[in-house]
Amino acid sequence: MPNALVLAIDRLGSGYLGPYGNTWIETPAWNQLAARSLLVESALSDSADLTTLYHSYWQGRHAWSARHAQDTPELAARLASHHVEPWLVTDDPVVAQHGAAAGFCERVILPVGEEREAASVEQTQLARLFATAIDVLEQARPPFLIWVHAQAMQGPWDAPYDLRCRFMEDEDPAPPRSATPPECWLDPDYDPDELLGFQHAYAGQVSLLDTCLGILLDALWSSAAGAETALLATGTRGYPLGEHRYVGRSERPLHAELVQVPWLLYCPEGAGAAWRAHQIVQPPDLFPTLLEWFDVAAPDAPLWGRSALPHRLEHEARTAREQAGIVDGGERALRVPAWYLRQESTGQPHMYAKPDDRWEFNEISDLCQEVANQLAETLAQFEAAARADDRPRLAALPDVLREGLE
Repeated sequence: MPNALVLAIDRLGSGYLGPYGNTWIETPAWNQLAARSLLVESALSDSADLTTLYHSYWQGRHAWSARHAQDTPELAARLASHHVEPWLVTDDPVVAQHGAAAGFCERVILPVGEEREAASVEQTQLARLFATAIDVLEQARPPFLIWVHAQAMQGPWDAPYDLRCRFMEDEDPAPPRSATPPECWLDPDYDPDELLGFQHAYAGQVSLLDTCLGILLDALWSSAAGAETALLATGTRGYPLGEHRYVGRSERPLHAELVQVPWLLYCPEGAGAAWRAHQIVQPPDLFPTLLEWFDVAAPDAPLWGRSALPHRLEHEARTAREQAGIVDGGERALRVPAWYLRQESTGQPHMYAKPDDRWEFNEISDLCQEVANQLAETLAQFEAAARADDRPRLAALPDVLREGLE
């Protein structure tokens, strides 16, 4: 019987993991998972708001949807009606209290610890959550879905201090000891040492996460259900660390450090192993992916998401996943193969060349005004289609948006 385990890690941007090109933080567990998984290079959140993201995950519609699937059974309820046992394990009250969470037959909610350094890895919030997930893995009866949402870097940065210090060079200042996630705007002439301390603290949390993931992978792959259990590991949203002078969780300019997240799908039969997919994937795609994995029919109501199982990505037309829309408050953004457009609430456009300008440091809308206008028009069309849950309405992109300028 097929089973599935979903790991949704909050505030985990793809740029801090080895499989996505990071070279200064060792992530052996993520590397091991990537070697056995389908890795999506361009997975983007469709919102920076957690409640909205979970509408997308659990209902298969885009963050712009006008209905949020009021006429569609949520993921857990639909699977339960087909005899799949859905479990929710989380330490985030936003997820635990989400309306669609009611469909989970079993819910295990961990309280959030105090914002102070843990004496050992085992006493950290992440370790306690992953230990609980392993306990649930041992209890769940196949076929099952275990959905694990970790506050992770949204919550206390409580990794033992030595995990932060391991990244220091000889001349570096000591990283901060606070377990409170940092929140600030950096001055135009900010001290690089201040930012370096925040980065080392975040890296310590990523190292902690990697340790926990390694233990979970060992438990999964040695379990009785492991041979039939798919694992999808993703981030819900990233954590800005000064790439555009902002550090924290409150302000949400839709840059890559916030919206570009990991997406790794392990299938026990080996499908997609060690494959890097270049299509664009977003949260609504998770709903139909899991339905297809469990061989459960999609609802009759229109969905925005499309299954991202390996055979789907391998055989679909390249035009099927070449646009991604993102919305948060008054800000909107569009990703296409060759460009990224971010529109402020004032309508001010910011345009970047992709994939070369990965972290969006070179704004070029003034240099390519015609392309910027085409992107703005495409963004408006995307929003209209997403509001109506009408993905087939999306038109094929012109070559300049797909291939860029010669």
